[in-house]
Amino acid sequence: MKILFTALIAFLSMRAGAQQVIKINGQDTGDIVTNTEIAPMFPGGNAAWISYLNRKSNYSFEATHDSTAGTVVVQFIVDKTGHTSEWKVISGPTSDGYRKEALRLVRSSGLWMPGIANGRQVSAYRRVAIHFQMD
Repeated sequence: MKILFTALIAFLSMRAGAQQVIKINGQDTGDIVTNTEIAPMFPGGNAAWISYLNRKSNYSFEATHDSTAGTVVVQFIVDKTGHTSEWKVISGPTSDGYRKEALRLVRSSGLWMPGIANGRQVSAYRRVAIHFQMD
């Protein structure tokens, strides 16, 4: 059975108007910004993200046993240096396999481009939707 993998590039980024960066004595406090002018992104943009997902996805029998398709939404933080952390599945099929694979893909995705707020790199939340489909 051939496996077809796609990614929803609605990227569900947490974007809106500019967010005030909290400062104390002129220094950023390191707080996580929820709204950015430019959302954190995978280096190379959407096309590079899809290419990464297609190259690195690993399906196990457990991931595909319960259903033939599913979309998993993962939320995480991209810090000012591009490192990701605090990965969490916020929606998706109850099949543990898809959830584990989505988390693994995001955790191992390397450095991201940080979000921008008020013209500065900031730590910001990011959401991505990863769609798994058996073909």
